Amino acid sequence: MGCGSSSSKFGGTQKVENLDGENGETRTTWTHELHTENYLSDPILPDVDDVSDHVYLLQTLRNVVGQRHLGEFAKKLFQVESLMCFVDIEEYKAIPTSDYRRAKAKHIYSKYVKVGAVLELGLLNVTEREELEELIDDSQNDESLLSSNTFHLLQQRAFLSVYHNTFLRFKADDRSWSTYNDGKYLHFLIFILLVGQKSPKLTTSWTSTTLNSSRNWGKGHLGG
Repeated sequence: MGCGSSSSKFGGTQKVENLDGENGETRTTWTHELHTENYLSDPILPDVDDVSDHVYLLQTLRNVVGQRHLGEFAKKLFQVESLMCFVDIEEYKAIPTSDYRRAKAKHIYSKYVKVGAVLELGLLNVTEREELEELIDDSQNDESLLSSNTFHLLQQRAFLSVYHNTFLRFKADDRSWSTYNDGKYLHFLIFILLVGQKSPKLTTSWTSTTLNSSRNWGKGHLGG
């Protein structure tokens, strides 16, 4: 019998256990555990004593289910700009080529930072805005000037804006919070089932105990 595990960028662990089945076949069991270790050292987090809520928000923003639910709630509050900015910068950071990165950098500046921008956030002061504009202009001759950290300050402030203006209200809204958490677990269940369908020798293990323990984790860490 062999055992292994792999970590997900969204804070989950997929534990794979190979068991000897009938006729020498191999059976694989999958479990999922929520954890925060990969997020606690993320530079986007604020310097506060308790970052459990901030970690949960970060996990929410970095998966499609979370973005959809939080985005829908943000629309009701007319607070979508900071959330969109955070997601755009996440996309910018993942760009591997310098030419496309510069194009994305210009897009972010024109959309959220430039005075009179359609979704101007006002999260940077005059000096910070001018320094960022100068950096992007200079990158026309040297694209290496733009790094994955170019928009770190803007993204961190957008993150805190989402936290204070949207996430705390989202968490306090029982209906929205429950719908999101139920949908999140259902989404993972569907994913596991689809994986099982693609592999005839793969059996899926997801028990009510695992589901309840995940929900209890949320309650214990977030008070939800």
